[in-house]
Amino acid sequence: MKMNLAELEALVVEQGRRLALAESDITALKANQGFRKVTPLAASVAAEPEGARITLSIERAKIALPNEDELRKLLDVVFGTYPTLRPWTHGSSYAFQDEQNFTRQFSAAFGYVSSQGRADEIDMKHSVSWWADQASDWLRHRGDRTDIGGAAFLAACVAAGDVAFQRSDQFGNVWAVGLASWEGRKATEAWRNVLCGELRRPVPGIHKAPERSSLSVRR
Repeated sequence: MKMNLAELEALVVEQGRRLALAESDITALKANQGFRKVTPLAASVAAEPEGARITLSIERAKIALPNEDELRKLLDVVFGTYPTLRPWTHGSSYAFQDEQNFTRQFSAAFGYVSSQGRADEIDMKHSVSWWADQASDWLRHRGDRTDIGGAAFLAACVAAGDVAFQRSDQFGNVWAVGLASWEGRKATEAWRNVLCGELRRPVPGIHKAPERSSLSVRR
């Protein structure tokens, strides 16, 4: 529909009147209700009292990890000293599959162990299987579904070269490791020493060998 000049002028006047009414309503709302001033987040946070300390999880230092060939050499060194950690029997029909599976677990466990702190004392509160489960969960959060067994985890700790450990024996001592998730010393590249055959010695167990009685000594 075409409009003449007079009709256009009347329409402009009407639109101006409506705009003025809307601005008047907005002004009235501001006067009656007001608007809350938003305080910046930094200014609204109360200052920490003097002496307070916030503990944050510290990212462990990145270290160079062994390549595939070095991982296999590390396993050979560990098995040479602790053959009971070897999960397969040479010559069996499943030896190759067992070896491949164990090597995959060992490699994944080594990555987890390298991200953990080193404790000065053996962790007697948590079993090796508990630590292996922690490693498996850690991997799953990173998209790796490898389930790590206790033997593979122990082999990784021994191969790391800077993790304290206790070995099992006939006196009641069980395998245990000195790791700490949120504290402890940072990991080092001590695995390079293990490649040269320099393994860390195990920590003596809390259960000692019984001393021989004088009555049992042959004269």
